[in-house]
Amino acid sequence: MTYAARMERWGGYSALLMAALFVASVSLTAWMPPLDEQSPIPFWPHLLFDYLFALMALLGLALIPAVHQRLQASSPLLTWSAGVAQVGFALTAIVSLWQADYETSLWREAASEASGSLGLLQGGWSGWLQLLLERMPRGWLETAGVGLWILVVSRIAHRLPVWPTSLTQSGLVLGAAMACIALGATTGFTFLQVFGLLNYLILWPFWLLRLGLFLLHPIPVLAPSFAHMRRKAEALGRRLHLRRTPVARTPEPPQ
Repeated sequence: MTYAARMERWGGYSALLMAALFVASVSLTAWMPPLDEQSPIPFWPHLLFDYLFALMALLGLALIPAVHQRLQASSPLLTWSAGVAQVGFALTAIVSLWQADYETSLWREAASEASGSLGLLQGGWSGWLQLLLERMPRGWLETAGVGLWILVVSRIAHRLPVWPTSLTQSGLVLGAAMACIALGATTGFTFLQVFGLLNYLILWPFWLLRLGLFLLHPIPVLAPSFAHMRRKAEALGRRLHLRRTPVARTPEPPQ
């Protein structure tokens, strides 16, 4: 197996694992009350959420070169957006690990008591969305930067015949939704932030799952050129003994 094939395979596994970690992180919020409220629920869901998000961001750093290897396209905007996405994934990992350490020191002296009620049932859907808005990355580099890279990759891949249409179209909407999250958090428009978050919760795991399966599927990225197709046809013709025979000409009678 070549280095490029190993890179794409590792990127495919990274995308599938990122989708699983994201679903697990969002599911954990059902057991997490806001940090500013007194609750008998222990702090371990908050801590596990941060570690899962940090691991997902580190896997995102391995996903970027695998996607570019399968894309096999180069442009200044693609290179620049990949650099921004790498900074965004790295910053997400650093912030998540720092927040986990902060929460550990915050809850170190607190007594952890068991509770059978879920935070989702206590706060309802509005409380669950509020908790997600507090826990999810909302900065420009963490969300809009990664979303810009997804938008550029999806726009370039849309012109390639072998890229799935569902992958490219969902990537275009996902990139715009991640930009809406950062824009809503900056401007204070809660509706814009919630709208982007709801699309992000649905499209992010779907896009990662579809991308992982596509990276693991052994399909060449670029369409074969006409010369390559002609060489393949000639080779197939020689194998099937379909050579052209010269046309026999009858000699002309002498004048």
